[in-house]
Amino acid sequence: MRLITFILLISTFCYASAFYCPSFLQNQTTCSCDEYIDGAIIKCHGKEGPLIVEQLKNQSAQVRELWLEHAKIIQVGPNAFKPLKLKKLVGPNAFKPLKLKKLVLDNNPIQDIDAHAFKGLESTLQDLSVSMTKLSDIPTDAVAGLRALNVLNLKCNNIGNLTDVAFHNTPSLIEVNLACNQICNIGAEVFKNVKNSLQNLVLDNNCFTKVPTEAINGMTNLIALHMKYNKLKKLGSHQIINVKSLSMLTFTHNEIETIEP
Repeated sequence: MRLITFILLISTFCYASAFYCPSFLQNQTTCSCDEYIDGAIIKCHGKEGPLIVEQLKNQSAQVRELWLEHAKIIQVGPNAFKPLKLKKLVGPNAFKPLKLKKLVLDNNPIQDIDAHAFKGLESTLQDLSVSMTKLSDIPTDAVAGLRALNVLNLKCNNIGNLTDVAFHNTPSLIEVNLACNQICNIGAEVFKNVKNSLQNLVLDNNCFTKVPTEAINGMTNLIALHMKYNKLKKLGSHQIINVKSLSMLTFTHNEIETIEP
């Protein structure tokens, strides 16, 4: 009896999940679609990707992950995709009513992200990647209020020195990847609001000449700090303080000559 019940449950589950991939995604090459236990994983490559997103929104599709790469997105805001007349896609409530857990906007010439671009995803979005674009700063206003956000990947952009508070109302943020940018200094206030949640900070391939002591001071749950391929020449005895959970430091491929006890 238990075996029959188990088989029925599995059958019901498989039947329910078999309709996550919309039928309009068949017989096209722009996007792939795989089904997961709680929604579709849709990966789009090319300039037709935004058109697919509009269709997903119109059908209120159950999408777990959405990837939009090489879509030639310049601005995630009201005027992006203007030639395609798809302002609504990337303006306020850009992805509503989708309940995305992961959003990837890599490999696009994005220069700016509208403050309301991710509205509607506050309680669902856990992983956001905007890497290999032309962003020159952390999109502070756009990510503000993403309460479920765990991972923010801003790798390989044009982000320079950081001075102001970068995160507001993102209490679940545990990983920030700022590798492969143009950051030489990070101010004391930048991570002010995520010092109790951040666990993994990636600063590889930048231009640091010293550890950003004030920025990481007091990060009670920071486990790993990565600063490979920078220009560190000296590790002072008081450069890493009040980070009691820290267990991994990576400083390889720097110019370190002195390590103080």
